[in-house]
Amino acid sequence: MRIYTLWDHRKRIKWFLVCTFGAALPTSMVFSVFSAMQIQTLAAYSPFIHMCMVTEKPWALPVVLGVWVVFDFSLIILAFFNALEQPHQRQADVMVTLKHDGAKMFGCLFVLRLGNLIAAIVADAAYCFVTFTLLWAMCSIVTSRLQLRVERLRFSRFGVTFCQ
Repeated sequence: MRIYTLWDHRKRIKWFLVCTFGAALPTSMVFSVFSAMQIQTLAAYSPFIHMCMVTEKPWALPVVLGVWVVFDFSLIILAFFNALEQPHQRQADVMVTLKHDGAKMFGCLFVLRLGNLIAAIVADAAYCFVTFTLLWAMCSIVTSRLQLRVERLRFSRFGVTFCQ
């Protein structure tokens, strides 16, 4: 929604976002089911630690993560092209526009998901699933902070914030 708003509610951008999300979600879900089915055969009980552990990574797991990395990368490209499309007097104004458009948020989520994808490709199963926990926690923090900032805007008028 933030990218759609940045592009002034253009239909072309709306359809691009709907189509890319509409392709990413079912693809991710299908490969998630494959991963879940395979993980049932790869899980084993360890009497040493008294719990189940995953001995290998499912082959479909990197595909699930890769889909969302590609989706995030397309969002970053759209935000970048929007910043370039705005009229600027200096090249530094492009960076200011990107910062205003939430480049830190998109960049942070992209780096977290890319790190998780790399761990799913090269690391063993234990590290792969530990990075999932970190990714989910960080995504929750980033989106919660964004929501709190949006809620804070309700209390501001003409650039003055009433709640500190």
